[in-house]
Amino acid sequence: MKRKKSYEPRCPAVACGASEACLYRVRAEQVKMPADILARKDEGEVIYHCNYCKLVWFQPSGARPGLGARPQGYYDDLRVCPERFLPLSKPVAIWPESRK
Repeated sequence: MKRKKSYEPRCPAVACGASEACLYRVRAEQVKMPADILARKDEGEVIYHCNYCKLVWFQPSGARPGLGARPQGYYDDLRVCPERFLPLSKPVAIWPESRK
């Protein structure tokens, strides 16, 4: 009998895929999220940040890190905008299992 694959928490961005050790639950103030983007957050969702690729996303509070992710932007990307929140200008490709 085949074993069911288990989900390994990782960054939802296909271009990153960092492990759970790089994913942090954060508050909006910590990532300097603008009010208009914070208003998109549904009741029962939390904010996560990947410390490797700097992606910030919303996801259900009971889900494992990276599951049900809705990417919103980047925070503290040293190449583009250090210590600032940068909203997404185009959609980010995410892993199929991260859309659940």
